[in-house]
Formats: sequence, C-alpha cells, structure tokens
Amino acid sequence: LFDTGGEITARIGRQGDNIWADCIVDSSSRTNVSVECTTSSIHTTGLYTVQVLFDGHSRDAPGKFNYTDDPTIVEVSPLKSFSSGGRQLTIKGTNLRIVQNAAVRASTSGENRRKRQATERTEQCTIESDSTMKCP
Repeated sequence: LFDTGGEITARIGRQGDNIWADCIVDSSSRTNVSVECTTSSIHTTGLYTVQVLFDGHSRDAPGKFNYTDDPTIVEVSPLKSFSSGGRQLTIKGTNLRIVQNAAVRASTSGENRRKRQATERTEQCTIESDSTMKCP
C-alpha cells in the first residue's frame, strides 16, 4: 500500500481547529505496510490526528499522536568529578521519557609544557523515569 503510487505526504493536526504541521516523509522508509516521517513543531500540546496523503487524497491513521512539552533539565548532580572520571551523574527534569537518544558529553582541556590538550567523550544515559536519568 505505502510503496505504490506516486507522492506520499503526511501531516499532523486537528481538522476542527485547522491546525496542521508537516510530518516530513522519509521516502527510503516506505514499505508496503508503513511509512516514517519526522514531525515539525506545533504551538499547542495535546492529541492530534496523523493524516497520510496519497497523491493528495487523505487517510487518517488510527489512534492519536500526542505532542507533549519539550523535555527540560532542572538539576545535574554531582557538579564535580575526578579528572579520571568514573562518577555517575543523576539528571532531574521533566518529560525525559520522550528523549530518543539520551547521552551526556563531557569535555576537558589542559595544557602541558608544549601544547594544549583537549578531550571529549560521549556516554549513553539510562532513562529511569519521566523525571530522572542516570549517566555513567
């Protein structure tokens, strides 16, 4: 179904409010049973209809899509670590469960006698709840 025909587009919105946001279709993701798209921003959180358009003819997807507030970070602890690392960070915030790729990046810089040295490291975090994630 999704891999036939011509142009496939998608949008998310509410027909009664006439609020629609584009959902950019990844044409390489099209199969006969699904299509993937990337959402754009919308001004009001809540439940919305996902609509797929086949050559301009629309079909509503079953269920509703939920736009929520963006995640926030309100606290990071501890705020200091040893230069060798090894401290676990606890990050507190809101709406953390909607993060698709939670990671922390740490960078250090220092100087020796001849040149400045900088290092950077990225580690994946574990989301424990909507308000807490842990990072190694």
